[in-house]
Amino acid sequence: MNSLISVIVPAYNQDKYLPEALDSVLAQTYPNWECIIVNDGSTDQTDQIAQSYLKKDKRFKYLKKENGGLSSARNAGLKIAKGNWIQFLDSDDYIEPEKFKISIDLAVENPSVGVIVSDFKMFIEDRLKAISAFCDLKQERLNFESILFGWDAEFNIPIHCGLFKAEFFHLNPFIEKLKSNEDWIMWLGIFKKDVKALYLDYPLAYYRINPNSMTKDKIFVSNNLVEALKYILQIIPDEYTVSFACSMLDRYKNVIVSYENDLAYYKNRLPYRIENYLRKFFSSKKT
Repeated sequence: MNSLISVIVPAYNQDKYLPEALDSVLAQTYPNWECIIVNDGSTDQTDQIAQSYLKKDKRFKYLKKENGGLSSARNAGLKIAKGNWIQFLDSDDYIEPEKFKISIDLAVENPSVGVIVSDFKMFIEDRLKAISAFCDLKQERLNFESILFGWDAEFNIPIHCGLFKAEFFHLNPFIEKLKSNEDWIMWLGIFKKDVKALYLDYPLAYYRINPNSMTKDKIFVSNNLVEALKYILQIIPDEYTVSFACSMLDRYKNVIVSYENDLAYYKNRLPYRIENYLRKFFSSKKT
């Protein structure tokens, strides 16, 4: 089996890290891949770096577009991908040289499997100092209910841990209007179809932590979480809506504090916004 793997690398102002990500593709021991670098409107040296890799190896492809966000960049890459399998790789992350070969060998042995997920490690600047992930990722996590209820509470799966059959994305691309939690929704969409997945208990992916952006990222995610929850409640089966809503309220509720003198502040807090939306959602279900 000589399946083509399409690697999609969205790149937005990450010229400091992009070469390391692309080098990790170039180092793969499995040779049948194409790597699509999607320049999502970068204003740094991304274009020059991409051009240099086009000269290094004809398997690199390049797409330059206006800035549209991560989901937009991934979708742009998916549109021109020719592979039987899809590997996503953000421009500041890294994959081990054996990732493709080990994954494809497993796919040959297990033809009914649609997703192969490896373990991962986290690092800041030096991969040699990477640490094990905070979550207990394992085979039992790879199903719809675990993804729905356990995501970001018990575990998560960086997107580059997975190798995906390309068919999953033909009709279900990333939701471009959502600016966070797009990976969560992607995994839910895949496992909603009762896809067979295999877990590799070995770290073949490395996730970079940027300490300078952690506070900013938390604010960004909080501001966009309600929009993501709205979408999730629309796509999950009806039998899950109440339990999912309750689990979200319980997860994000504030420590018991009186807001009697500052109701405006409370109404801007994430738990209130989630609760307010959920009340409206279930009211509309009754009518």
